[in-house]
Amino acid sequence: MKEQKIGWILDNMGVRLELDPDDQIIEVIVIAKVSKFEGGGTALCHGSNQGIDWVAQQGLIHSAIVTIDNELRNSLSSGDD
Repeated sequence: MKEQKIGWILDNMGVRLELDPDDQIIEVIVIAKVSKFEGGGTALCHGSNQGIDWVAQQGLIHSAIVTIDNELRNSLSSGDD
């Protein structure tokens, strides 16, 4: 595999964030499931911004899991699907 920029892929897949006009993104982690066309199967890939250390990466991933779980619980308890 070769490292490449993926901003255009995220745009084409419709990835969006809720941000206020004065919000500034300071750390990013992207996790992607990639289909392997040669040989079949899938792979898990991840990338992050320059300068982010492993502690911050772990913190962002853990926080994302908690946030997604809470959103799912709230959605299920309110009857949204």
